Amino acid sequence: HGMGRTVRSESGRGSQTVLHPEEALFLLESSALELRWAGLALSLQRAFTVLCSTPEHWRRYLVYATLSRAGFTVRRWTAGEG
Repeated sequence: HGMGRTVRSESGRGSQTVLHPEEALFLLESSALELRWAGLALSLQRAFTVLCSTPEHWRRYLVYATLSRAGFTVRRWTAGEG
């Protein structure tokens, strides 16, 4: 899907994937991700409560999920990109 990015751990050993909230929710909803908080797996309902706390987050999720389901690769636009 293309929005997450991989970053190196602070120790320099290993790496982790950092996802935007809408991407994490979509992958969780698609059963392609287990989301953990404080060592516990989050239910889909709890994840939506935590990650979609504002109308803007909800809109981003809806746009991301709709386009992803339609087969598009979704990337966030950032200033300075062509």
